Amino acid sequence: MKTFFKALIVVAALTGPVAAQGPTPPTPPQGRGQNPAPAPAPNPNTPPILPEELATPGQLVNVRIDVIVIEEGGGEPMTRKETSLILADRRSGSVRSAAAVKTADRFGNPQGQLSVDARPWVESDGRIRTQVTLDYMSQPYFSSWGRLKFEPLLESGRALVAAQTSSAISDRRVRVELTATILK
Repeated sequence: MKTFFKALIVVAALTGPVAAQGPTPPTPPQGRGQNPAPAPAPNPNTPPILPEELATPGQLVNVRIDVIVIEEGGGEPMTRKETSLILADRRSGSVRSAAAVKTADRFGNPQGQLSVDARPWVESDGRIRTQVTLDYMSQPYFSSWGRLKFEPLLESGRALVAAQTSSAISDRRVRVELTATILK
């Protein structure tokens, strides 16, 4: 009898911590040939990691961002559209411009759009990292919405051809020139 109680105590000691954890959740059925990786458990004590741009404040300067869109080729005259924004270092801004032609049914048919979203970062060496998203449409050559996203490193006051693209339906081309100037 003493041997039985000793064996029972040993079994209870070995299974006690497992039983205290509660029942294990059922394993979901696996499909044929599937081996999904287990999802890592989130750690609630880990603080969120912030990007360097958000963790440190910007410099107390304004940056003028000039965006010039030049459309040329296809036997048509060159067109030039310009947009400027003045933003504080590490702050974002937007410019929206659109045109529509009214028809007999009173709905506007879009004929053109130029929208710019920008954010400058003044680096410690004085260069400007500039994040730009450009939405562009020009009927009839660029009849669908075009979106260009780029993040070049610029020298203050010097223009850079930041993007070029061609129309999918004609020989027309679009070139985007970008200038960022630190204002003092």
